[in-house]
Amino acid sequence: MHNIFSALKQGTQANHTILENTHPFSLYHQTSSFDVTVYEEVLSVMYWFHSAVAGALQESAKRNSDLLPLLTHINIDSVLDALNSDLAQLRANSVSNDVTLSTLSTSKDESPSLVDLPSFYSDSSRTISALYVWLGSSMGANIIVRRLATISPAPPTHYYAAMSQCGRAWVTFKQHVETLIPSLSTGTPQLARHIVEDANSWFAYLIALGEAKQSTSLPVQAQKA
Repeated sequence: MHNIFSALKQGTQANHTILENTHPFSLYHQTSSFDVTVYEEVLSVMYWFHSAVAGALQESAKRNSDLLPLLTHINIDSVLDALNSDLAQLRANSVSNDVTLSTLSTSKDESPSLVDLPSFYSDSSRTISALYVWLGSSMGANIIVRRLATISPAPPTHYYAAMSQCGRAWVTFKQHVETLIPSLSTGTPQLARHIVEDANSWFAYLIALGEAKQSTSLPVQAQKA
């Protein structure tokens, strides 16, 4: 069987590029001054995404205990705690700087209700694809931390620091998946293709969350236009 991760990289490249150029993630491609409000939007969207992934992974592992060991490759609680810490600091800074709080809302109180979680082929494909997107997004975390450290005043980066810790599990995660796939593929010969398609569903979901966040952050007049 061809390497599943080669298939994932090739099969999700288009959506990965779209994601990087979609608001608010396009923030990291901008060379102009840093926009702390857009940075908050990035963190809010990632809170929604990681929360949704965590719930999906836990549901899948309950139905298929063979998937449970895969969850050890990510630090769910650390990532969500880091996001909440960063968002709380941004809100505190906005108060001290007398900045309007309309766009700096509490992540725990927000819900991307306009974006439905996509459907997936199976618990196996949903879990492996979700972990691929989660861990894959950790690859550039160290670079982002270093870049944000050059900004004055420097924004909080607990989330990206936590994600950089996730990145250390990338190699062992790939090895684990490649070892596990033969047994998971029994009776499901299309598992590899399903994993790629479900990964694209996760990317599409993340893109949709970004678009939903942008629409809720626009001024009232712009939303009516």
